[in-house]
Amino acid sequence: MSYTIFIQKFKEGEPSPFNRSELETIISKHGKMSEEEFGVEILTEIDMFENADLNGEGTAELSGISFHRPIHCIALQNLIFDVLEVNGTCFFDQNFSYLQTRTLNQADFPEDLIENAEDGITLVQSATEIWPLEE
Repeated sequence: MSYTIFIQKFKEGEPSPFNRSELETIISKHGKMSEEEFGVEILTEIDMFENADLNGEGTAELSGISFHRPIHCIALQNLIFDVLEVNGTCFFDQNFSYLQTRTLNQADFPEDLIENAEDGITLVQSATEIWPLEE
């Protein structure tokens, strides 16, 4: 079974594109963004996921990252935590088991996203808080 986790950037309740150069700088600490024929993906030296692709309105207006078959590890937690530094970004799984952010401006996030998250939105302050696993 496939499992996917997401980072999405919002502004005033709508998907909002990342500043491409800012995102490339953040990703470069962990790997690199690579433009492929099918879109933009993240490549890393460390196994963190099967693949990660960036999505949005074409390759110029990227507003989200999908991590397919992620591996729970501190390297991925650090990558996610660093991307969440961007205002209006949040992290969640396909079941909305959690919704995490580093910048708690709820006006940026869609109300239904917050309502669908099991525990609402959580402010995280360290990489080790990213991607909580059930014990």
